[in-house]
Amino acid sequence: MTYLFYKIVKGKKYYYLGENKSINGRSRRVVENYLGSAKSLKEHYAHGSMPKEIESISYGLPAAILNLNDELNFVNVIDKHCPKREQGLSVGEHILIDIINRLDEPSSHNKLGDWFSKTVLRKKFIVKHAYLSSQGYWNHWHYLDEKKIELIQEDLLPVLINATDIKQLFYDPTNFTTYIEDEHKASPKGKKRHDVSLAEYGKSKNGLKGFRQINLALLVTKEYGIPLWHKPYEGNTNDVTFFKEFVNSLVGKIEIFNKECKSITLVIDKGNNSPANMDKVDSNLHFFVLGSLAPSQHKDWLAIPLEKFNIEHMSAKNDVIKAHSFRAEVFGKKSSIVITYNEKTAYNQKERVDKALAKALSYLEEVKTKLNKPKWKNKDDVLIRISSYLTKVHATKLIEWNLYEKDEKLKLSFKNNTEELTYRGNSYGKAILFTDNDTLSSLEIIKAYHNKFIVEEKIRQLKNKHIISFTPQYCWTDESIRVHAFTCVMSLLFLSLLRKKILDNGIKLSYDEIIENLKNIRMGLLLMPQQKSVISMIETMTNTQKKLYSTLNLKKQES
Repeated sequence: MTYLFYKIVKGKKYYYLGENKSINGRSRRVVENYLGSAKSLKEHYAHGSMPKEIESISYGLPAAILNLNDELNFVNVIDKHCPKREQGLSVGEHILIDIINRLDEPSSHNKLGDWFSKTVLRKKFIVKHAYLSSQGYWNHWHYLDEKKIELIQEDLLPVLINATDIKQLFYDPTNFTTYIEDEHKASPKGKKRHDVSLAEYGKSKNGLKGFRQINLALLVTKEYGIPLWHKPYEGNTNDVTFFKEFVNSLVGKIEIFNKECKSITLVIDKGNNSPANMDKVDSNLHFFVLGSLAPSQHKDWLAIPLEKFNIEHMSAKNDVIKAHSFRAEVFGKKSSIVITYNEKTAYNQKERVDKALAKALSYLEEVKTKLNKPKWKNKDDVLIRISSYLTKVHATKLIEWNLYEKDEKLKLSFKNNTEELTYRGNSYGKAILFTDNDTLSSLEIIKAYHNKFIVEEKIRQLKNKHIISFTPQYCWTDESIRVHAFTCVMSLLFLSLLRKKILDNGIKLSYDEIIENLKNIRMGLLLMPQQKSVISMIETMTNTQKKLYSTLNLKKQES
């Protein structure tokens, strides 16, 4: 039973709300809530019981990243290497806020203050939102040079390595198109920190031409794709050349890796292959290497009949992969060789080649009928036209052709390039894998190489326009580009660790689902009548959001 009663204290009445329950056959008061004096109750109801103001702010995602920051000691690691006077936010706090923004709502630094003021971060970092500007960030980015970024990564390595399996590490370089114009030349102000050498013209992986690009090398773990090391480099440097420098950057950290695991296999793509590179990994890092070989350099292996492919593996896409294994010398070392064959891939590749060949032959037959007509008399022009078309349909090597003059007239002869077509026919659906790690079985070699999708997925996340969003970048000097790359990769690190913690607790969600659910965990701020302080409370959550709230201990950031 609920009832109203009062107590007289120093001659004044104070009202309470009480509730009685029957205990052992007797009525006992179990609830006693203070309501106030008659005057205060009158004032309260005179102004109504509804909030005067209500505001909803972003809570879930910022709170989750703040908790991970505490576990990694991330801000303190940065501030250790980038000290500054105690005024405003530290360098580490600037970077952390930028990371949360990239995961929550990627925006330029000019818009960062507006976003910041709509999140719980404004309760954690007491600064005016106008303080978070492009100029403010650039001023703090000057504290982070290339050496300090590597020192910060090195300090984070032990914590990251201890949290995951590093028996297999995956390396892959990529590039990002920029819109940096040619007028931004190297060191326009004569200062080293204004150098512009990273953004250069090169072969873009997205096919765009005429734009400067920035290359980025990334090393991640097999488990959850946690980024352990990254390094941006010049956009006109090819993968095989830079790989040596990447290995050099890891040499001083070998003890950190070996302390956790003595046998590490580095999985790479064939674009990094060279005898010098393989020797460098072996002698400097003491890692095993697992990768693929260029089929064109091992045509005799491609001719091995399919009857000898007696190993079978089911791929992640439910394709049956057949394989044949043997031992051979690769890059000066005796290695395990596994040639894989995917029938579905073979069919698709053959179909593409057949179509390209048919288009090329049809075009050349048409050219023969046009030769010596008004627009087809100039030999150089015709040569350019034919070469351009064959390149366009990817048939340059498929046909042998000759344009010549006879009796003052142009003649064209052509035929199938049987040697090239034989090689293509033998290579359809095949990949040649190798490793110097003799402890791995053929199936383990196949699975490890196919797991390259882990690092490829991480690169796609860096390029995601809605989460992290490496491009477009709003900076152009080498110094700023390196810090921008560092911020983006650290955002990827926090996201990977976030998913690891969630999956380890039995909650199966994709990256997009994690971000979406955390973004929808919001905090309501209520200003009640006659009260100066604001009441904060978490808004209604779904069952999934409640699980995340508990698993990630988001309550910790409410205070």
